[in-house]
Amino acid sequence: MVRTYLLAGLVLANVAAADVYRWTDEEGRVHFGDQPPRATQQAEKVNIQVPQSTGNGVSFERRQRQQEMLQSWQQERNTKREKREMERAKKEKQEALCKQLLAEKLEAERSTHVYKLNDQGEREYFDEEKAQQYLQKTIARYNEECG
Repeated sequence: MVRTYLLAGLVLANVAAADVYRWTDEEGRVHFGDQPPRATQQAEKVNIQVPQSTGNGVSFERRQRQQEMLQSWQQERNTKREKREMERAKKEKQEALCKQLLAEKLEAERSTHVYKLNDQGEREYFDEEKAQQYLQKTIARYNEECG
């Protein structure tokens, strides 16, 4: 875009700097050219005034505003994308937790002998009352976390 403006400015500058001649031929037709006609025809030099463009500053400011808007929109898109990614990761983590809790709940409901491993890695079996408490606690945690 800037190159186009530069090229147009150079062309206009060259046109403005070049001499332009006007003459009328034998048939009465008016001609314009950058070189005077043959010596037999009379030509007058035409003064061409090229208006000065005042839009350079305005277009620069406009371009700046556009750039600022584009950067702002890009930041918004990045923020929204990051938020979506965080929500997706949170959802995946929640789904994994629910899957684990469901497996624990089903195992606790099916098992006739409930146990936990102690520090030495040995099984310590729960009595009936403790097994019921464990089952209720597992069901409550599943319902609380996974609804």
